[in-house]
Amino acid sequence: MVVTGGTGLIGSRLVEALEARGDEAYVVSRSAEGEKVIQWDPLEPDSITLLASASIFPAPDLTSAPARS
Repeated sequence: MVVTGGTGLIGSRLVEALEARGDEAYVVSRSAEGEKVIQWDPLEPDSITLLASASIFPAPDLTSAPARS
């Protein structure tokens, strides 16, 4: 599976949980490095290529999200 936001607080826990249940999880990141990290540059739209069959679970960025009332 491919997880966007996988280096954040929630996303990293999601990746851990997916791997713990036996799934192969990859992280899309602008800055992180690692064996299962897919590098992405938001200024270069062609810098990322995903498999059409990949399951994508975006992890929300709650650190910068506005509070809801």
